[in-house]
Amino acid sequence: MTVTYKDCERKKCMDFIRSVLCKNDIPCLQRFHFEIFSDFETIHVEALINFALRREIWELYLNKEWVHNKIMRLPMDLSARETLRVLKLRGNFEFNVCLSLHLPKLETLYLFELRCVGKDVIKILTSGCPVLKELLIEYCEGLKELSIDSLTLNKLKIHNESQSIAVKAPNVRYLDLDVKGARYEASNLSSLVEARVRLGDYEPSKLPWQLELIR
Repeated sequence: MTVTYKDCERKKCMDFIRSVLCKNDIPCLQRFHFEIFSDFETIHVEALINFALRREIWELYLNKEWVHNKIMRLPMDLSARETLRVLKLRGNFEFNVCLSLHLPKLETLYLFELRCVGKDVIKILTSGCPVLKELLIEYCEGLKELSIDSLTLNKLKIHNESQSIAVKAPNVRYLDLDVKGARYEASNLSSLVEARVRLGDYEPSKLPWQLELIR
């Protein structure tokens, strides 16, 4: 199911979408893709997201364009989806995970341009996803310290501005790091097949440290 909310009369559009969804009582959704490209009422968007979360769902993609700097907090129900396999979040959402995060089947996690709140957000995420294979983090706010410690990760991509980053992932085969920060630490990357690493200042006058490896 794909829902796009763009350049339409808000009330009529949301009434139509709600009417369609309310008549749909299937217990399982393979994919729910929701993009918001215009101003909106938060209550309507929350209703659509909760519609998906009340069912067993395999893949969830939420994309909210930056409109008038409105920040929307993601629902806490997101932290206990036992059937979720793919989660992709993009835009001006506030992402605040709890210590009880449990996504036992999640294999793919994409985080783009989010506002992350709380300490050790990524550490809590990886520890609550015991079969996570693919993790992508790009241009998220609030991640001053990034700590990745996972035995299951196969692919790791981080393009972000963080003060420090530590990676311990012995089964990672594909590594892509583009990080502006002061401290870097990587250990036990014995399974690497391909790596692209760019560390340091982004300004052209200050050349970063770069490495490209293809085994």
